[in-house]
Amino acid sequence: MHPRHILFLCVANSARSQMAEGIARSLAPQGVTVSSAGSSPASVRPQAIQALKEIGIDVSGHRSRGLDSIDAGSVDAVITLCAEEICPVFLGKAHRVHWGLPDPAASTGPEEIRLNAFRSVRDELLRRLKVVFGKPHAIAIVGNSGAGKTTLLERLIPALKRKGLRVGAVKHDAHRFDIDHPGKDSHRLTASGADTMVITSPSMLAMVKRHSAPPPIEELLERYFTDMDLILVEGFRGSSLPKIEVHRKAFRSALICRGERNDPGLAAVASDEPLDLDVPVLDLNDPEAIARFIVSFLS
Repeated sequence: MHPRHILFLCVANSARSQMAEGIARSLAPQGVTVSSAGSSPASVRPQAIQALKEIGIDVSGHRSRGLDSIDAGSVDAVITLCAEEICPVFLGKAHRVHWGLPDPAASTGPEEIRLNAFRSVRDELLRRLKVVFGKPHAIAIVGNSGAGKTTLLERLIPALKRKGLRVGAVKHDAHRFDIDHPGKDSHRLTASGADTMVITSPSMLAMVKRHSAPPPIEELLERYFTDMDLILVEGFRGSSLPKIEVHRKAFRSALICRGERNDPGLAAVASDEPLDLDVPVLDLNDPEAIARFIVSFLS
């Protein structure tokens, strides 16, 4: 389920949020409203207009808007884009996602250098928004710790593959992990300081890549999973991906995506007990039915 009204926020509503609005409008399905606003609106930057014109999107008629021009009650998803500055505060009850992107308007130097800063932000927005609007197809499996997310994925993957789909999987780990083994040649190469190490065989390959900060899920999907029909993502509950939440009656825990935090990206709940919700409740113990739901939902 896509948000019905998605709002992009930054300070001046002149660069990042204007480009985000233009790109989102080009990708959003019919019936989805896309807006942008700022706490201190200024004129739309000509570099933002030019950067989008290069990919066939015309925002020459856009005007910067203040937050007071937005009907807060109609917005159900807000994406803030500030990195260096303090982002505007939105007082509505919408689901919030933060994408801290550098302000291209702060770039200095020759015009081409400044325009390249806008192109860089444009390309990152395009990558992330393709995921928001289901390109490529991905769905997140979320839930409280111990609810059985991995167990469900173990049963879902073969059920989806029986439908002829190429299935990818992403696991979010909040802790440090090591998938290699000390003493192996590949481990020695990584330990010696290689920033990226790939080991390959006739049947598979694996990559160990160092990074200073975890990349957003949108970047991972776009970079590593373009050959997949469907990607199952475990975790990333704060992302803008559509979600199925796993619930077990034994835990008696409140749902993550309903209650104080109402996530418009919640597509369904997989539960082992009946629940009264505004989204479908699927039988946690019937992976074939859940697989059918995922295929239908994403198509």
